[in-house]
Amino acid sequence: YLESIGQSPCVPAAITPAPSNDGPRDEPPTLRGPPRRIIELCTSEDSAIGKFATKNCDVVRITEKDNLLSKRGFRKAMQATEHDNVLLVVALPCIGGCNWQRVNETKPGGAERIQEHKDLFYKLLAKATIVADAVKKRNGTMTFELGNNNQYWQCPMVQMFLDRFGLAKARLDGCVYGLADKNEVLIKKPWRLMTNNKEILARINGHVCQGGHD
Repeated sequence: YLESIGQSPCVPAAITPAPSNDGPRDEPPTLRGPPRRIIELCTSEDSAIGKFATKNCDVVRITEKDNLLSKRGFRKAMQATEHDNVLLVVALPCIGGCNWQRVNETKPGGAERIQEHKDLFYKLLAKATIVADAVKKRNGTMTFELGNNNQYWQCPMVQMFLDRFGLAKARLDGCVYGLADKNEVLIKKPWRLMTNNKEILARINGHVCQGGHD
């Protein structure tokens, strides 16, 4: 799905970018085989995964409105795991682990706000672990993503999650997939994605910036 975001001048030769989103777009193809399912934890209501999924792929979004920490939101997530070979996409809010917080914590009330962000992250991760356990029991796979330099990667709870599900590291940069600001200037944005899905790992690992833009 990342390759569907757009074109970039720093795309390595091995990648064939998807056509631009400008103008009318063809309907997603329908693939043969049993229906698939993707569960997105802590996503937006118009996430790119849902937009670009094929017709025989069901996408279940657990959004901020659903609230994974609520009984209703957690129940929705757990019910979605009642399907074989699910792909679980875990993208928790990670602002509390951003390196800029080292500056913000020196400001009045900064340390308290950062701790609130961290508390939320840990609570969501605990729920995500339960959901991931259910996915694993039915032979599903998963991805877990944060900014490459996010401090949460060093947290024991995150390390336990990665070890628990045998997630391997993939490195990629946003500019390779056409990530840009409002002025269409490409943004490098280093990402680290951990996954136990061999196809995803082989597809995206090492797709880092090759230059060719400011």
